Amino acid sequence: MVMNIDPTVKELKIKVQKDVTTYLNYSLPLCGILSENKLYAWFYEHFIQIYALTDNNGNLWIDYLEDKDFYKNVAEYEIYGCDELKDVGNIIELVADKINMQYYIIVYIDEYYLPGKESYRQWHFLHSLMIYGYDNEKEILKTIAFNNNKDFTQTEYTYGQFVEAYEEGKLYYDSSPVWVTNETLEVIRLKEIDSYKFDIKSFLEELNGYLSNQGEYSKIRPNNLKINGEKATFNYMIYDELLYHLNNLIQGKITMDYRYMHLMFEHKEIMYKRLKYIGSMYKASDELNELINEYSVKVRNSFKLARNLFFKQMIINRSTDNKSYANEILLSIIHIVKQIKANEHEILADVYTSLRSIF
Repeated sequence: MVMNIDPTVKELKIKVQKDVTTYLNYSLPLCGILSENKLYAWFYEHFIQIYALTDNNGNLWIDYLEDKDFYKNVAEYEIYGCDELKDVGNIIELVADKINMQYYIIVYIDEYYLPGKESYRQWHFLHSLMIYGYDNEKEILKTIAFNNNKDFTQTEYTYGQFVEAYEEGKLYYDSSPVWVTNETLEVIRLKEIDSYKFDIKSFLEELNGYLSNQGEYSKIRPNNLKINGEKATFNYMIYDELLYHLNNLIQGKITMDYRYMHLMFEHKEIMYKRLKYIGSMYKASDELNELINEYSVKVRNSFKLARNLFFKQMIINRSTDNKSYANEILLSIIHIVKQIKANEHEILADVYTSLRSIF
């Protein structure tokens, strides 16, 4: 399957970032964007606000409150639905052409055909991965996605493996979520930016929205509102939603999963890194540094513990019949989350006041 591709080998700059991994629609583009360290200033302006939905079956959904094209200020992009790709005769040539033009490619394929995937030769599952390079001599594509160990990492696939996963995946478009058919392939190219200045006023506005539970429905993807529930809870009030669904688990009602504990920890981890960044950029006062350290201990570290305990109770539920022990762990998680809820608002309100007095 050797193509007439020039150059023979091409690889775009990437960083397998681990700041945001819960949802691939964020994590994959960020692997290209954050390969440029200067764009962390842009990153820290984002992923500040969050929202929650509950569907008709009572199931929880927590997500970042970000525009669908959240990267539009730093990247150019094009999105192709499956209908627009019908006339593509050779998907490898399309991929190579786009990479030669400095575009990263995000595409839905059937993981049933990809070795190293959890669903490999087990069940059909259309999922996205990012392609950042090719080697036409070895006939391989360089990609980023999750593997069967749930590691977000780099993987190589042969042209043959990828073509089969892409072409056979077309058989499952009709039974897949609407975003698979509407956003089958996306290409993203970084804009030429010499430097990026962090907008502290934008951050303070977003932080104030987080603390006051304000949020914009216009930023929620219409598909999410249609599938996961029409009424949203925004920002700090999500703690109440999370506590409600943790209590559901104790009662034997499974209305949430590990993703939401992980996303909440991600949110706290990013907030801590953001505050450290702000402190270093603007020569933080002793008072602000103390608040940042307090946030690390009482919010970030505490939520990491809560997340890890949640994972522990999942293992116990799967491997034993000791439901009482699993419920004891859930009660501990609820206690920790209640403490975090009180601590985070107090600390971030003080951070907001401290920074507002300067800017």
